[in-house]
Amino acid sequence: MSAPFRAAVIGVSRPPAEVERRVEEDVRRVGRALGERGALVFTGACGGLPLIAGQEAAASGATVIGCSPGRDLSEHVGAFDSPTDGFGQLLFVGNGLSARQEFMIRQSTVVFALGGNIGTLCEMLVAIKEKRPIIAASDVGNIAAVLGFALDQLDVYPKPDLTWSPLAEMPALIERWGRA
Repeated sequence: MSAPFRAAVIGVSRPPAEVERRVEEDVRRVGRALGERGALVFTGACGGLPLIAGQEAAASGATVIGCSPGRDLSEHVGAFDSPTDGFGQLLFVGNGLSARQEFMIRQSTVVFALGGNIGTLCEMLVAIKEKRPIIAASDVGNIAAVLGFALDQLDVYPKPDLTWSPLAEMPALIERWGRA
């Protein structure tokens, strides 16, 4: 039996309500596809789109590990105002957001970005430096324009393995990362 592929699911943790309503079913399909492929899924133990995808992935057979930036449950819930439900395991990485981002990306073999803001941008940059393939939703908003513009300006890194995809088409891309 082959080992499951390891996927980081990153993205906007506090989406505007209209964005969440617009993309929720497609995010659930991404989660189902990860579950059906038997993925080991790492999320930032936050709410929003990564939580929705993670919950659906868990319900569909994936193991979901929420990686908290906190040192313990009280810091996770208090200082970081993050949920405790929806993860098969809640892992306290400690040392704040940067440590969590680096840990989560390094554990993955592929990164799925579901929109996002500055935290997602940081995670995507870590993924580029760690040479992890990124599949990013092109139609959720926020980070797409910024990262595309920034990468076009840089020539110091090799071209990253970055695929922009409409969210509705991401489940089909997950197929290539499934078990052999």
